[in-house]
Amino acid sequence: MTNLALKEWAVVVSALDLGEQIMLLRKGGIAEKDFDIKGKNFLFYPTYFHEMEKHVESKYHALLQEASANVKEETVTITNWATLDEAFLTRDLDALLKVSDYYVYTAPYLKNRFDWRSEKPMSVLFVKVYRLSEPIAIPVKSYYRGCKSWVDLEEDVNLGNSAPVLDDEEFQSKKEEIKAYLYASRLA
Repeated sequence: MTNLALKEWAVVVSALDLGEQIMLLRKGGIAEKDFDIKGKNFLFYPTYFHEMEKHVESKYHALLQEASANVKEETVTITNWATLDEAFLTRDLDALLKVSDYYVYTAPYLKNRFDWRSEKPMSVLFVKVYRLSEPIAIPVKSYYRGCKSWVDLEEDVNLGNSAPVLDDEEFQSKKEEIKAYLYASRLA
């Protein structure tokens, strides 16, 4: 059970749900000084505020449109949760751009995010994602809104009977592939 939720673009949550993305790149919201990890297990609270087609690679536009079509003002549907596998900080934009096949963002968007609060490094989080056995629609509260990374939902969500999106072997293989590219970039 948890009530901790990370606010993330709905298209990213969809890519995580498909196993196409296993990493998150974060710097925090406007209301935060830094991005802090609040817990090892957390739900994904899909957001739509900043999503714009120009920030998402074209191969994910259909996924973006599908996610945006599910927008509701009064409720949010929680379908996934994650366990944090590994996290680190980086100031190496070039390395992150070399692994662009592993996330939905465009290079200009990532560069813009990287340059925002340029004195702060980017957080890279490898997350193992699970599907809830049943999607849960929860009422949107006013304090869930705003440009912040984390929200504590009013109710706990049962994580039991969840299914991993990728099995352990698939997850580790993809993670090691990404890390090999990141490491090779530091050596170049």
